[in-house]
Amino acid sequence: MSSLVAFFFYIQYRKRGLRAQDRRDAGIAETAGRLAFFPPRSAWPATIAVGVTLLALGVVFGLWLFLTGCALLAGAVFGFVFQHSDR
Repeated sequence: MSSLVAFFFYIQYRKRGLRAQDRRDAGIAETAGRLAFFPPRSAWPATIAVGVTLLALGVVFGLWLFLTGCALLAGAVFGFVFQHSDR
């Protein structure tokens, strides 16, 4: 798990370079401006929660509910991952 986090930080360092906060000679004005894109709102986390709930209830009540939860969860994860892919 720690290697996954280290790999993520390495990729971010290669993509963006050394940040102003990491340099001793940097000024405050260098950190101003847009940081990244943050989505304003999303319905996908709630849809994922409903899918997981149906999946868990399907373990108790039957295969049809389990399969419905799997389908809803797969669609919601796909939608959550690709919701801002056009940018």
